[in-house]
Amino acid sequence: MHAEERRETILKLLRQSAQPVSASTLAGQLSVSRQIIVGDIALLRAGGADILATPRGYCLQNAAAAGLTRRVAVRHDEAGMEAELNTMVDNGCTVVDVIVEHPLYGEWVQGYSSKEYADSTKEIIDCVDALGENITPEQEAYLTDIFVKCSRYEKLFWDMAYAMEM
Repeated sequence: MHAEERRETILKLLRQSAQPVSASTLAGQLSVSRQIIVGDIALLRAGGADILATPRGYCLQNAAAAGLTRRVAVRHDEAGMEAELNTMVDNGCTVVDVIVEHPLYGEWVQGYSSKEYADSTKEIIDCVDALGENITPEQEAYLTDIFVKCSRYEKLFWDMAYAMEM
């Protein structure tokens, strides 16, 4: 199946589903990786498809739960975002989706906020914990040094993304 056919199939599956469909489910049905699906969703959105990312998966805007749905576009720091989201929820709103719009990082950031990513991360942490049960103190110090260096690079990356640098 070619990429364009796959994207049409994704839209068809989302139209047919009464519930959100996870990227992992779509990936399994289409025999591709979850990241391919995330990229396809980004391309479909860029092409005008009104696809929502919910904690349970993707759905089409018109297939969302009944009620008034509005998209709110804002630009502020993290504290302002938290205050705004809390205000909306405190006043009876349900936040369906949060999108970081940036030409390079937006869809990628969204992947980090999914339930699937959290579940995968927990599995990896559990696996690493199990592998590390019997390491020597020297091995632990070496691995800790690697982790600290990687964390510094990660922070620099996110600082760059926050400043919208490319």
